[in-house]
Amino acid sequence: MNDQVTLDLTQTERRQILEDASISIEIKTLLLHQEGQYLADEQQFEAAIAYYTQAIQANPDYLPALKGQASVLSKLERYYDAFKHYTAALEIDPDDYALWRGRGFVLLQLEQREEGLASLEKALELNPHASEVWSLKALELARSHQRNEALKSCDRAIAANPKEHLAWRLRGLLFKENQPEEALENYDKALELNPDDAELWIYKATALSKLRRDEEALISYDRALDLKPRDFYLWYQQGLSLRRLGQFDIAIASFDQALSLNPSCYPASRSRLYALLTTGKLVSQVMGNCSVAEQKRLWHDLNQALTLFSKRKLPALVAIGLVALFSTHSQSLALLVASLFAGVAVWSDLIQEAEK
Repeated sequence: MNDQVTLDLTQTERRQILEDASISIEIKTLLLHQEGQYLADEQQFEAAIAYYTQAIQANPDYLPALKGQASVLSKLERYYDAFKHYTAALEIDPDDYALWRGRGFVLLQLEQREEGLASLEKALELNPHASEVWSLKALELARSHQRNEALKSCDRAIAANPKEHLAWRLRGLLFKENQPEEALENYDKALELNPDDAELWIYKATALSKLRRDEEALISYDRALDLKPRDFYLWYQQGLSLRRLGQFDIAIASFDQALSLNPSCYPASRSRLYALLTTGKLVSQVMGNCSVAEQKRLWHDLNQALTLFSKRKLPALVAIGLVALFSTHSQSLALLVASLFAGVAVWSDLIQEAEK
């Protein structure tokens, strides 16, 4: 039986041959590796490990099985075991840049930064056009707050492969704090390559909101919500953009959706109350001029606001009142001082909410 015939076997045929004790070690090793590879492609990682392990036991120097085992272990986040297999594979083939890349990645996950970067450098020495390695290097440099060096690595990745999604994505994130326009250009490039990157749609929406380009931000929020419809905070952010555009009823609906997913989301409750106040509906609903469901939501929001006020600000107000009482020996004056400070606190919250 030659290797080509072996590669063309079905899973059933492979397993039948493996039951034959008379097959050679070479064919057995090849079949075990092939079964492991098939299972790995099917995302059956634990089963794949079992077959790769048998292949390595049959032939400890069989490079494809070592590489496959290392890759699967890395995907399962068993980084130390993956490191051992990458190292064993490199002893057999030290000129395989992909092995150095894999070794570098798992070392970085193990927080062995210097050795991890050294492995990535070795991979780039063997293959200077490996865009994915430049991207990995850029990611680690960015984590280490080496922004300029990270940008250079992103640029090298893009020069090697203009379709390197991770490099465009990371480049945008490196600009997001102080250069939102530049960040947006990079987000758009990355989203062209991977339109299903929900997190990047959120970053884009946030950047557009900072620039007060709320109509465009809403489009990005909609795309993000298509991909992550149960993200309560995303519904809240969408509501803020709608409110800034004066679309209060739709904004309130977004806040309602956020609260239906997470009733404890106080920012959504506060923003909802502010929208009701702005539209003049708050007093009407307090007076009972609304549906039972609307009144239930209103009292939920008011209860949230009161609970948080009691936890965060009431102790300080009590302290201020006691100081005033001990200083003036007047209960009415102490109550007045505490009330004034309470009013300032509420007004401060309103201003903060309006600025959103």
